[in-house]
Amino acid sequence: MSMKMDMVLALALSAAPLAAPAADLSYTYVEAGVSRTDMELNSEFEDAVLIGGFMRGSLAIGESFYLLSGYESGTDSNWIGAPATEVSQLQLGGGLRRRLSDGVDFLTEASYITRDISFRDFFGSASDSASGYRVSSGLRGEFFTRLEALAKANYTDVGDDSGEFSATLGAQFKFSKTWRLLGELVLGGDISKYELGVRASF
Repeated sequence: MSMKMDMVLALALSAAPLAAPAADLSYTYVEAGVSRTDMELNSEFEDAVLIGGFMRGSLAIGESFYLLSGYESGTDSNWIGAPATEVSQLQLGGGLRRRLSDGVDFLTEASYITRDISFRDFFGSASDSASGYRVSSGLRGEFFTRLEALAKANYTDVGDDSGEFSATLGAQFKFSKTWRLLGELVLGGDISKYELGVRASF
């Protein structure tokens, strides 16, 4: 996974000089959409394929700092369709941006995370809650006028399990100054996440 993240960031860095001159990137926005998460859980729970959704927001504070928040949830149903595994996660944090060139920023983020997991089958149920943190660093840039891209390396440590590295790749297509269609992919050792949604930037 480390090699994959190195390749992702190298590609993003090589593409940065190709960015066309663009307006300043917005760090005040709200977004929502649908998601699929393939998650390897601990020995107390079965691995899950979660179908659900997400809501996130960001608020710029000055030229360099922004606040982050997000909530996501998903459900994995058993063979008769009754919910078997449910996972929800809340994220609160902040980030720093450093402009590298017109339309290209270097990002550093830190967040507090809480995660709730519940499992139910014919024999009973179980639940667990954990909290931890995530730190991320990467590039965000605007390319070809209507296209924006994101590449980040993440380290997440939640609960008693050891921390995990992952990579985030994202893209947005701009319909207007405010509205965008977004897609995002997160790849890690224990988790793979696919998201599709819309963002309103201000």
